[in-house]
Amino acid sequence: MIEPSVLVVEDDHRLRSLILRGLREAGFRAEGVIQASELLERLPHVNPDVLVIPLPGHTPGHCGIAVRTAGQWLLHAGDSYFFHGQIQTPPLPPPVALGFFQRKTDTNQAQRMANQERLRALNASHGTEITIFNSHDPQEYDGCCAHGRAGPTPA
Repeated sequence: MIEPSVLVVEDDHRLRSLILRGLREAGFRAEGVIQASELLERLPHVNPDVLVIPLPGHTPGHCGIAVRTAGQWLLHAGDSYFFHGQIQTPPLPPPVALGFFQRKTDTNQAQRMANQERLRALNASHGTEITIFNSHDPQEYDGCCAHGRAGPTPA
């Protein structure tokens, strides 16, 4: 029987160790990396189907979920950004009311902004391999519905 493979992305060493130990005790083949750039290096070797990626800042414990599809990864970034322009290079500001709402619901604005920068870098360097989308952008939602998957994030 093949052990399912899980790749954990977590920058907190203690938490990463705890998660990995629990997964291994449950019978998973588990490996941990500290940041998204390491994740991209490890993907060809570990070959997981689903990734849970910490994206704190909006709320405590906020995560994105990445799912491998045929030839591409889909990353649902949840509430880590609210407007597609926020992960473009250069970033575009969200509409005023949406930006206000986003700032008011942050638990840690510095973390959210740092994660948006990480998502922006990921989108710029691997946008053909990874489609990133969020929970609030109607343009991205329409792209998902129209194409049966997440639409490409506009550049």
